[in-house]
Amino acid sequence: PRPILTAIHRISDGRSLSRIRKDAGGPLPVGDALAYLQDALEALQYLHEQGLVYCDFKPDNVMVGEDGRVRVVDFGLAHVDDYRDSGPTLTKQDLVSGTPEYMSPEQCRSLAVGASTDIYAIGCLLTEMLQLQPPFVGNAVEVMTQQMFVPAPPLRRASTVPPVPPLLERLRLSLLAKHPEQRPQSIAEVKRLLEEAMSEEA
Repeated sequence: PRPILTAIHRISDGRSLSRIRKDAGGPLPVGDALAYLQDALEALQYLHEQGLVYCDFKPDNVMVGEDGRVRVVDFGLAHVDDYRDSGPTLTKQDLVSGTPEYMSPEQCRSLAVGASTDIYAIGCLLTEMLQLQPPFVGNAVEVMTQQMFVPAPPLRRASTVPPVPPLLERLRLSLLAKHPEQRPQSIAEVKRLLEEAMSEEA
């Protein structure tokens, strides 16, 4: 079954990915991080199929219930019209909105957003799951400036934890490309590349 999409800001019988990561006391095992991410990708793919762009994909908004089901919550920034159109959002038009650590370069510039905006945020979330913090940290202005102009740094993991497969790191960096056309072009493509990166053959 598809992961649950809900406008409820929080659910009482689960933990956010942010909480799960903190409770782990270190980077999540790669397999666990990707299992959560793959379920959340199902939700994002469904949203995109309905003509929606989420625009606030971050660990706090991905909840894992006691039943193990992944729920994507809080649609306060979602574009409610076809993302290929320049129609209104639930927030004021032309206003820079979002969480800086997970905002795409175009979102930081208050430009038109699309599926690639959520795809960039996937790269930010994946980075945090694997190294304990998103690609860029600092105050809001510093982070947004880095999102727009600074190439994504290599993954930082302690030598005491298992390394990340090279194809997964290549995918992570492609998700964080500064220009939308340089990123995977759909959630379906992201899912396929994730499977390839984690395959035994790779």
